[in-house]
Amino acid sequence: CRGAQVLNVAFGGTLWQDIPAQCRAAICHYQDSAARGELFHSLTLAPDSLLARIMGPGQHECNTFHHQAVRDVAPGFAAAAHAPDGLVEAVESADGLALGVQWHPENLAPEHPDHAAIFTWLVDAAAGGALGGVLAMRLFRHKTLHRRFSIGMPAMLAAQLLLGAVVQLWL
Repeated sequence: CRGAQVLNVAFGGTLWQDIPAQCRAAICHYQDSAARGELFHSLTLAPDSLLARIMGPGQHECNTFHHQAVRDVAPGFAAAAHAPDGLVEAVESADGLALGVQWHPENLAPEHPDHAAIFTWLVDAAAGGALGGVLAMRLFRHKTLHRRFSIGMPAMLAAQLLLGAVVQLWL
């Protein structure tokens, strides 16, 4: 879930730093850690989103273990899912190359095919277009990322090569 938050902030979005303190009408977004494979609250997927194409349109259920959440969605991204209280539960890039979810589908996938579908999409996307290299190049070209993390060109080139190689080896 932190990955969705980092993805959003890296591309210029913001976070609610503490849901209980800042969002008085929020539902509980932190279930018992021992219940990682249990569904806790509903999600409404954006009808025309990549996530809706992956999981199926409409309402789904998810687990939840976070006290921070996306506040302002980054430019070039859209909210792909919302909790019943309106908090963003997933973001995706307009080009369909990046998807971040606020819940933990890895704990739900064994029993819930809609969550397993996220991993099927990831593998299919990686197999179809060397997703790692594309994402690394996108990150390399993103000026906001350079400013926020002071990453120089040699480090980004190395990251691009490493990420592309990992995806290729994984296949």
